[in-house]
Amino acid sequence: MLFLCYALCTWRYPCAITNNFMIIRNMRSLYLLLFILALSCRAGAVVVTVTVGDGGNYFIPVHFTINPGDTVKWVWISGHHNISGYSLPTGASSMYSNMDQTTPTYFTVPTVSGLYRYTCTHHSGMDGSFFVSGCIFPVKPVIGSSNGNAFCDGDSTQLSSVYNPAYKYEWVRNSGAIPNSDTNITVATLVGVYRLWVNHCGVDSVSDPFPVTVHPLPQPSFSHTNNDLHYTFTNTTPAPVNYSFTWSFGDGSAEQTGVDAMHSYATPGTYDVKLKAVDHSTSCSAIIIVRIRATLGVNSHAPINYTISPNPAYNAIEAVGPIGSEVWITGPQGGMRLIHHSTISGKTNIDVSSLPTGLYLLHVKSGKDYVVQKLVIAR
Repeated sequence: MLFLCYALCTWRYPCAITNNFMIIRNMRSLYLLLFILALSCRAGAVVVTVTVGDGGNYFIPVHFTINPGDTVKWVWISGHHNISGYSLPTGASSMYSNMDQTTPTYFTVPTVSGLYRYTCTHHSGMDGSFFVSGCIFPVKPVIGSSNGNAFCDGDSTQLSSVYNPAYKYEWVRNSGAIPNSDTNITVATLVGVYRLWVNHCGVDSVSDPFPVTVHPLPQPSFSHTNNDLHYTFTNTTPAPVNYSFTWSFGDGSAEQTGVDAMHSYATPGTYDVKLKAVDHSTSCSAIIIVRIRATLGVNSHAPINYTISPNPAYNAIEAVGPIGSEVWITGPQGGMRLIHHSTISGKTNIDVSSLPTGLYLLHVKSGKDYVVQKLVIAR
């Protein structure tokens, strides 16, 4: 812009150098043009130039509008003048400067919204004003997290930034906008790189990328054999690297640790055997519960042979198990059946699209056998 001004000056208008200052004649229209161009090219804080004494006792432009943080620069052209603010918004800094050959420029950066009026006290009627709007360009948002940037599948973290009621918000994961994310808060449940865009005054500002990692849960499983009330439990959990295991047997006895376990029941009955697997590389854990019938004289058999996939699930799961098995889903604490299939016929698709994202328990019963495992709904 300054180069354009200089080029136009040297090409179209005669310029004279007096006392080391450039005195530009008949430039009123050019300064107005440059002022309009400066406003039209706004992409952030700007500098508005006001000429003093160009062709007479004038401030050019006489009035304009800026935003807080913009700069107003007065440039002396000729004569002996001053700038004296006489009506300013409450809290605004004072404005005063002589404008002559010894003080050819004066700057102010208004931060208070409102109307600023000023005059040259040497020349009656030589007045100027500018209005500072309430529009402030958005600052770069900083993302904070309630649960760090890594968590276990089925968990989540709340991402947030400082709230400004004047801003418009949009969250993005990887390259796609997150639906219904028009506030300063979103909940991350999926792996990806998150960003927050804010918009104000037609200007965007975006946060630094915030990567989120989701660790898979262990998939504990086991089989068992018995001789009357004496049971051997064999761990069949896949890829148990850096895992630890805790067993409980549903009869009030002490828990056991280790890959496999043995336990003797004092009396016949039905017991819920629980295996907890902890992945120490991620601190993620999962539990499987298998109900057994401890009897005398009849050997028990392995748990129900069934599979559920995918897990985590999105809108549907496929259950593969014995014909006539019963399947239902509850919340993580059990209780009311949210989805119930009275039977599955070898392979059955189960619609889980009505379930919100989160952790659930999947129950499978075949005859007198019963097993429970975690089910994660992730979208």
